[in-house]
Amino acid sequence: MSKMEEKSVIIACDFDSKKKLEDFLDKMEGADPNFYCKVGMELFDTGALEGFKPVQMIKERGHKVFLDLKLKDIPNTVKKTAKVLINAGANMINVHADGGLVMMKEVVDTVNQTWEDYKKEFDELTADEHWMHQPTSDRVWELAPIVESKPILLGVTVLTSMSNEELQNEIGVNRTSMEQVVALAKLCKEAGMDGVVCSPQEIMAVKEACGEDFLTITPGIRFIDSKKDDQTRIATPYCASEMGSNGIVVGRPITGAENPVESYQRCKEEFVYGVGNQEEIDNAKVYINTMKQKMLEPSDAVALALIEAGAFKVNTEDPYLLKSGIASPLYCNNRALYCYPEQQELVMKYLAELVREYYPMCEAVFGTPMSAISFGALVARSLKLPFGFYRNEKKDHGLNNDIEGPKEEGTKTVLIEDLITSGTSSLQSISALRENRLNVLGVCGIVDNNFIESTKLIENGIDYHTITTMSKIAHYAGEKGIITPEQYDQVLAYENNPHDESWMSKEAAEKILIKRENKKK
Repeated sequence: MSKMEEKSVIIACDFDSKKKLEDFLDKMEGADPNFYCKVGMELFDTGALEGFKPVQMIKERGHKVFLDLKLKDIPNTVKKTAKVLINAGANMINVHADGGLVMMKEVVDTVNQTWEDYKKEFDELTADEHWMHQPTSDRVWELAPIVESKPILLGVTVLTSMSNEELQNEIGVNRTSMEQVVALAKLCKEAGMDGVVCSPQEIMAVKEACGEDFLTITPGIRFIDSKKDDQTRIATPYCASEMGSNGIVVGRPITGAENPVESYQRCKEEFVYGVGNQEEIDNAKVYINTMKQKMLEPSDAVALALIEAGAFKVNTEDPYLLKSGIASPLYCNNRALYCYPEQQELVMKYLAELVREYYPMCEAVFGTPMSAISFGALVARSLKLPFGFYRNEKKDHGLNNDIEGPKEEGTKTVLIEDLITSGTSSLQSISALRENRLNVLGVCGIVDNNFIESTKLIENGIDYHTITTMSKIAHYAGEKGIITPEQYDQVLAYENNPHDESWMSKEAAEKILIKRENKKK
């Protein structure tokens, strides 16, 4: 694996003429003598059309080159092209990771073998201390810029200009950008690539999945007081540094600045040396915390979302009476999500994914009354499927329906629940749907109250899945101080045996007794 010697600020030289490149390099004479320049398709193709070699021009000035051509084609074509780019003197080369494992392995093998062959040839030619006076001296000078370091190989993951909506709705990738980037990063590592090009938002997730030594080169960098331009997943140089980026690609904030050297030095101070003002430091903390939330497993993310929405409650002095008749110190009112659109969107996304994962043949979605009717409708809309629900009591007017929604015999149906405890309410709906000859595949719920066994579903052989569990929510509630140390022992006692009510105080037991009597009435 090739290594970067240190964190690097890579300047995107996106120019459309030789003169503009020369003018910019002239202006940068006062900066570091060996900074990285990125040569993208615009400049590279301009050079090909106008007859100049931008890579050679930059290398002659003593700078390194990231040749950003994003190769993607059949493996044989890409590996041959990679060899051409080595001959051009590129220090860093990238390919599209979604070109696949075979394509990337071919590139890795070709680059490694070609560079080793050139290095061996160079060493043999320079073994003679008088090599400068040999006929082969021209070949030595030709090889010197190529063998100075093995080219770094990167896989391009998801373009920083692309949003989640574009990725899913236009490209048809059923993952978030972070999930797609991590999946492609793992593929790159398997192929032997040195790292990936990803947005700042995915740096920590890639490092977690592929290791700290796996390089992350990050475009989408803007100063805290800069415009976003056409980027959507961006961060400041300081923030990218704090998140662990190995190199940042910066274009217009430097190339479009009145004083590009000053802007470059500002980038370097923030990114390489970690110098930031209080606003940048605060911004980085918020950004990093947000990214940590996005990196969570669905069960953890949903547990925290429910806590944020105020759905999770704990009360050991006035316990909750569950529908099953069990007294509980804990309760999760998922309908609190109605008032929290952001948390609701996250939970519904994972609920829809649960249906998609376990029941890909699903043809219709139903919601249990009344708690999960709205959640079922949202999931059905996300999956673009028909929606329906069962009425606890048949209408005594109009069409006298007990089932609203699709009724065609044999329709493959999934039932949506908000909270599964004993499974009584789910079984009631399932029985009604089956009486109407619908084919119920199973149940998908938000929370499994796993303190209590879902006896009704188990006894009837009903397949069910949930995103998260009550114990996981309780764990995070404890971390956040929602469950106090005094309450913790009582919660543990309840968890060990929900049917043993000895965890309750005498006063709490009396309140539960009154609730049970009122329920009978």
